[in-house]
Amino acid sequence: MIPHGIDAYLDVFANISRARLVELDALTTDDVHFVDPFHDVRGRAAMRRILERMFDTMIEPRFVIERCAAADDFAFVSWRFSATLKAPRRAVTLIGASELHLDPAERVSAHIDHWDAARQVYEQVPVLGFILRRLRQRLGADR
Repeated sequence: MIPHGIDAYLDVFANISRARLVELDALTTDDVHFVDPFHDVRGRAAMRRILERMFDTMIEPRFVIERCAAADDFAFVSWRFSATLKAPRRAVTLIGASELHLDPAERVSAHIDHWDAARQVYEQVPVLGFILRRLRQRLGADR
């Protein structure tokens, strides 16, 4: 069974909008720890700035929660994210997973994202992508 705090938190992400970000204040601890391949921040305000920037740089960001496994004060969630970048205008899709940790009041105290930034982001950059794909081929990752 998914704890109520996790369920409510995931509902915000599954139906994300700029207006719903305020709901995260009641669902997270003051010092919530948020980590993804580009950020490692603590605190609601810092986490909110990251999510607000998402709306500044992307059109119609959307998270689809695919699976959630939860026990006591922890959940592991797999998800798919899609949006359109505003500049350069192009669609992006990310596939990843998040660790969610709860405090005793069932508020999220840590949100740690796991996804492959090299393959899903950096390899899409023209020159850098070529270099990374060649490096992966040389290391035998695609053999």
